[in-house]
This record gives sequence, C-alpha cells and structure tokens, in this order.
Amino acid sequence: MKEPPVSSELQQAANRLRVSLLTECGGKTYRGMTYNEVGGDPEHGIVELKNPSVTVFAEPISEAERLNGYELKGVAVVTAIAVRLVSMSEWGDTFSDISSSDMPRRVPHAFEAFQMHKINGKWYYGRGTGVEHGIYTEVDLDETAAHRPPCEKTP
Repeated sequence: MKEPPVSSELQQAANRLRVSLLTECGGKTYRGMTYNEVGGDPEHGIVELKNPSVTVFAEPISEAERLNGYELKGVAVVTAIAVRLVSMSEWGDTFSDISSSDMPRRVPHAFEAFQMHKINGKWYYGRGTGVEHGIYTEVDLDETAAHRPPCEKTP
C-alpha cells in the first residue's frame, strides 16, 4: 500500500510535539527525559541533541480505524546527529552516535519516535511502536513541556 502524503495538519501536530519536547538555549538543543531508562528524574535525564529535526510520516487509516473516528495518523521521528546525556548532574564529556536499529522505518540518526492520531477531532500522541505491538504509552504534551530543562540547568 502506498504511503499517504503528509498533510499540513499532520505536520502542525508534529511541530506541536517538537515544541513540547525541546528547549533551545544559546544555539544548543536539549530534551528533558523522564523515562525509566534515565532514572525517571528530569534533572538526571537531560540530553543535548546535535542538529535535531523531526521527520513526519503519514500512515494509512484502515476502515476499522475510520469507523472508530480516526481522521489522521502518522509517526514523528526525532533525529539528531549525536547526543550526550547528563549523568548524576554532570555532563558527559563525549557525544554518542545514535543507532536506528530499533526505530520504525530505519530513519538515520533516529533518537525517538512518537505515534500521532487525530480521533474525533482530538490529537493523541504516544511513545512506542504502536498499540498493535503492545508497546505504547500515551504522551501528554503539557506534561512533557513541563519537563523541558530550563536553560539555567544546561551547560
């Protein structure tokens, strides 16, 4: 099946996601991580991303999804050339390359991916490979934005 084109509305949804995730400070970009893999503490989970961007892919909507109110569906993939993570409130000295082996579509330099769904006029965002694989966590953009690191906490 051919991939549908990315609509301006889907692109705008991805832009809202980017704004809620990333902090721009002095020409550098940071992401506050609150997930278990970095201890769940935003102060100990700040990542600097080099040359970040968000790539958007539209996904086809099945007839069952359409009947369930789906209007748009896609994936936003945050990419960066390299990252470094604060550990125990001290910055690592080196950047790490990003492996895209576990990301959807094998997007080069993929850091993380988010599912986006517009259902009955409301946007939903989620982290993971999707509900169909049983690995999906809903993401609240307001809560995510609250965990963005303030510039005074970045180097």
